[in-house]
Amino acid sequence: MGAWRSRVFYPWKRGVRVTDTEFCADGRRFALGDLANVGWRHGSVQSARKAAVEIVVVETVLVATVLAGAMAVLQPSLVIGVVAVVYVISAVVVCWLGARRWPTPLLLCADYRGAPTVLFASSDPVEFGKVRRALMRAVERNRELTR
Repeated sequence: MGAWRSRVFYPWKRGVRVTDTEFCADGRRFALGDLANVGWRHGSVQSARKAAVEIVVVETVLVATVLAGAMAVLQPSLVIGVVAVVYVISAVVVCWLGARRWPTPLLLCADYRGAPTVLFASSDPVEFGKVRRALMRAVERNRELTR
């Protein structure tokens, strides 16, 4: 019978490696036999993105107040309408850019030796999906080998 060889599910890439015996990420190593309830969730919204959205909301209230005042003093005009439309479009663009610049991270979580632990976090959904699938395959293989 040949020697058992460790199988690599995800090679060293971006600080992550997954084999059928361990999960390594950000310089931390986790034995797969010590992991339970492996899953994922969305992390909290980045504070910079939250601040950008709050600023846009406050500015929107200020612009709406100024435009309402201008329309009360002056008669409704095309210039006021154009200013309102330009502001709404720019506010939407700023919120979209904030979401692109500071995306919500995805978290790979498990109970490690009984304690809830974040194993890996990434804002790149493609890379996160690769790591998550590799870990799930490795956990299944580890269970098969330890039976």
